Amino acid sequence: MTCFLFVLFVRIHQTEMSPVTVVKSDFNPVKSFLEALGERCCAKPRQATPIAGLFSTGATGFARLTMLLSLRGHAVFPIRDTVPRRSPPFMVWAIISLNASVFLIELEFPAPLFEWFTFQYGLVPARYSNPIWALRNGLNPTDYWPFLTNTFLHGGWMHLIGNMWTLWIFGAAVEDRLGPWRFLSFYLACGVLASIVHFAFNMLSPIPALGASGAISGVLGAYALMFPLARILFVIPIFIFPFFFEFYAFAYAVAWFILQIFQGAGGLLAPEIGGSIAWWAHIGGFVAGLSLLSLFRLPQRRYRRYYLDEGVLGHGIRGE
Repeated sequence: MTCFLFVLFVRIHQTEMSPVTVVKSDFNPVKSFLEALGERCCAKPRQATPIAGLFSTGATGFARLTMLLSLRGHAVFPIRDTVPRRSPPFMVWAIISLNASVFLIELEFPAPLFEWFTFQYGLVPARYSNPIWALRNGLNPTDYWPFLTNTFLHGGWMHLIGNMWTLWIFGAAVEDRLGPWRFLSFYLACGVLASIVHFAFNMLSPIPALGASGAISGVLGAYALMFPLARILFVIPIFIFPFFFEFYAFAYAVAWFILQIFQGAGGLLAPEIGGSIAWWAHIGGFVAGLSLLSLFRLPQRRYRRYYLDEGVLGHGIRGE
């Protein structure tokens, strides 16, 4: 019954919600992976959607991933992973609560105030690359707080839900290994570095970048590095019927990152390809997560032992 209600909620919002226009990105890495890579890999017309092949017991992992790329007409959602947690993810809950609270406050703003708010606290690259333009538009070119504050702003319900759901899926296990305060520092550092990379590749853009996708990309990178053998459970709602399947975290993260590289490079050569998605913020956040993890990770001796009912699935290569 829970699965039925979840799928019904998804289908309703797919038809009723309008796309976000003033956002950094709707961080649904699975959906972006399918849509963008599907356009490149499936140029020939298909006779039928290979749903049966995707769930065939004889299909290899690579074959399943290839088949998945052709399911462009269906939404795909990660719903859980297989990594056991030793402690509740209090900091992840706090970050989600803060983002939701800020967004609810934004909803109360009239349109002119919301526009002013997003330009003041969102990341506008032209604000720093063109100080004269910034001053003419009421922006302080020496105020660098937007490199951080933009990670707590969102432009719509789907933008917020997509980001926070992804943080919930991947962030809890990372916080469990870093500890709540180290995780917060790691999350903020990834968000700032993602903003810097976005600025470096979009210096003349007058459009405010909003969203936690850069910071969450860093969490995804850390997750894949710590738990490469973890299995991520996905669901595809076909009408009202949910179909479930799994992929290894490392394989998924590598494929997603390669997509960001191709899309980011394509956006530089042909800006219309990139659309409203900040591909280079994703890239910067992901690389930051890989690079900074060793600085924030707790020593192995500080982990408590697993209880017998916590299982052994989803550990890293060393069994941590």
